[in-house]
Amino acid sequence: MELKGKVVLIISPQSWEGQFVSKHHYALQLAKRGNDVYFLNPPVKKSTTKIEPTAYAKLNVISHSFWFNRKLRFHFRTLYDFLVKYHVKKVVEKIGGIDVVWSFEPNLYKSLNWFNADLKIYHPVDFIDEKKQIGLGKTSDFNFTVAENILEKFYFKNPPSFFINHGLPDLFYNEIEFNIKNAKSIKFAYVGNLMIRGLDKQNIIKIIVQNPTIQFDFYGSYSNEKGDDFITFLENETNATLKGIKSSSELAVLLRKYTGFLLCYNPILELNSGSNSHKILEYLSFGKVIIANKILQYENYRDLIQMSLREDNTDYVHLFNATISKINEYNSEELFTKRRTLAFENTYAKQITRIEKIISEKYNED
Repeated sequence: MELKGKVVLIISPQSWEGQFVSKHHYALQLAKRGNDVYFLNPPVKKSTTKIEPTAYAKLNVISHSFWFNRKLRFHFRTLYDFLVKYHVKKVVEKIGGIDVVWSFEPNLYKSLNWFNADLKIYHPVDFIDEKKQIGLGKTSDFNFTVAENILEKFYFKNPPSFFINHGLPDLFYNEIEFNIKNAKSIKFAYVGNLMIRGLDKQNIIKIIVQNPTIQFDFYGSYSNEKGDDFITFLENETNATLKGIKSSSELAVLLRKYTGFLLCYNPILELNSGSNSHKILEYLSFGKVIIANKILQYENYRDLIQMSLREDNTDYVHLFNATISKINEYNSEELFTKRRTLAFENTYAKQITRIEKIISEKYNED
């Protein structure tokens, strides 16, 4: 089955406005393929159901609200499901019917059958553990996810479930010439929310303190309104800079100047247990060294990613310092090319092609 010329409803737990993540990029790619794409925002308070065009051709956003109290989901699930099913029917009627429902939302809708689509896809990209989150996969035609530890949750064989890696946005499909920087001018960047529980702040502090000649720049949301110790530290260190939130288009240019990149989560505390991260592909697209916590999905790419061997990150500082001591080796032209090749093999366009192939092969079997 080709995903072209279809009416596709993308169900997202994040709204269209804001930082683009996987749901947004799949919507963009599906629209580019000639599908009429509708991006269903999470419900908000006091909003009529309305469909509005975006700046992208064939891509519309649906704003809506539940006219009943959403807290019913936690106290009267049967009544909540009955009301949501009716609400879904009205949303689909407003669109005029859909061919494909593609849901990244694991919590709000009990069944994808409610959307009355010819093809139903469930695509959780964050860890799921609750019975209802997993059970939603039984109502799809295909389940896709970004990590093996999520895939294992789909214990049933029908419908089938498959691994599809995170994708690389078009903006990061870049033309960059190899250029090795003098080791005396080393800059590292971190991209991501600085307030999340799973961030390994203590090890980040240690590498900054132990490497005063290295510049560390942090891109992402943060707040110091309540006197956050980690943010205060970054504000006061001469070799650390808080850059704030930048758009994907800005990052695609800004990140070219760095010697390498940081991924420093504590897998024990991080939401996805260090299984995978969408940032890895973006980092790889620039070809420079990545110093990371243990990432289960990239265990076979330790030549391209300098990765902790431990679940608790206790070797992270040593790993960083050892990598810096041989920075030109880790940023060789050969590794630069290999990293970029791996990134470009995982663009969102190619992930959709892989999904098409899986669907077509399954339908041919039947």
